[in-house]
Amino acid sequence: MNSEPRVVLHYWGNAFRFVELQPASGHWRNRFALSSRNALDRLCCGFAVTRHFRLIAAYSCPDGRFLHLGGHRYSFASESLQIQCITNDAGTKYRFTAKWGDTVLMDHSYKAVRLKLLNRLDPTYDALDEESDDFYLWLARMASDPQRRNLPFPNAHASTRP
Repeated sequence: MNSEPRVVLHYWGNAFRFVELQPASGHWRNRFALSSRNALDRLCCGFAVTRHFRLIAAYSCPDGRFLHLGGHRYSFASESLQIQCITNDAGTKYRFTAKWGDTVLMDHSYKAVRLKLLNRLDPTYDALDEESDDFYLWLARMASDPQRRNLPFPNAHASTRP
């Protein structure tokens, strides 16, 4: 990666995997650490996942908060950005949709995370657990909540540091 400014993101669901992103160009690469408490962890300003080799990320930087899809970034401050995650009638699948105005940026259907065996067996598994397990659900809820939409992303492991 060249000297273009970069952001470091936590890879959702993996404390040892990080993503280094250059927002202007959209170039990114995976980074791995031997410990979840490392220099990369302290630099993190958001979260990322990949789908079909395409980066999906939500992050904060001095310019604001952004959704990064593919090689483009979209401001959470804009009313043009619409994100939703809805369930089917049976509650077995979710459909995540991100739009910029009338343009569909991403449309992704997937099995509900709460249906995984261990989650079904856990009597305390609730909506907060589901949101922490499901990046797309978390992203949609965060983007649709006016109180959360413009807050900076907290460091995911800040509370675990001494």
